[in-house]
Amino acid sequence: MQAEGFEHQTGKFLLSLGTDGDLGKAENRLVGARRGKTPDGWEFNRVKRTTTLTGKQGTLEIAWQGRAYEMAYGERDVREGTWSIVKGTGKYAGIHGGGTWKGTQYVFNQVARFVGSASGP
Repeated sequence: MQAEGFEHQTGKFLLSLGTDGDLGKAENRLVGARRGKTPDGWEFNRVKRTTTLTGKQGTLEIAWQGRAYEMAYGERDVREGTWSIVKGTGKYAGIHGGGTWKGTQYVFNQVARFVGSASGP
């Protein structure tokens, strides 16, 4: 997924499900953020987002959360966390699953890769 914006981001996604896949529009919304610090002193923002992926085969809503570590004066950060499927429509109705994600953000451009498993009806 690649998206631009801050609290509300829009962009594109490519979904790979085994031998099948989909692509289309991604829309992210910031649900919450708060500051934190690791035991060894790394400062981070704890972020929560929801993403709706709208493709040719249906929609998939994903909830994801994790940490964003600032790397260069707030303009660049490295992100990682977990994700889970909230709901789906069309081909994705009844699907559930989750996994981990990693990404980067530079100013308002975010790129993230989600890895995990999903199963459904």
